[in-house]
Amino acid sequence: MLDWFVEDGTHILIMEYPHPCETLANFLESHKGRLKETEARHLLRQAVNAAKHSIDHNLTHGDLHRENVLINTRTMELKLIDFGFSSLIPDTPCEGVAEMVLSMGSLVFMMTTGYEAFNRRDQDLLHNPRIKALGLSKGKSSRSSEHEQKMPYHPWSGAVSWAH
Repeated sequence: MLDWFVEDGTHILIMEYPHPCETLANFLESHKGRLKETEARHLLRQAVNAAKHSIDHNLTHGDLHRENVLINTRTMELKLIDFGFSSLIPDTPCEGVAEMVLSMGSLVFMMTTGYEAFNRRDQDLLHNPRIKALGLSKGKSSRSSEHEQKMPYHPWSGAVSWAH
């Protein structure tokens, strides 16, 4: 974010648009629909850091999906864009954080499998033979109410720096 201001009760965010870049959706298309786990892990770490930075400033994105993630194709630097549905987080940020954790899970699922995480045709994608055939690692999930603290330390993602 380059700058922000309030006009007529509306928060206006001035964001950079790196060049050369493309949305995660287009980036995935140009990589045959999915990424290697190491590439997905690299992007996920950046997405988690960006989300954590927002949370630390009491802001939740509100619309995190593949069209609202930009990737600089030269540096592989990730940026979150379009904060049009963002909102300030109340004193207890559980709801906004849970939404962002779910969005991160959906993004990493898509990056590593090439499939939408929630698809009406495949109600149970994790048991779908097409997904099993991809040979993804068997990391264990962490089910905790402290998602924002545990997600970056999951064995799959490696340690993520929460520093600003």
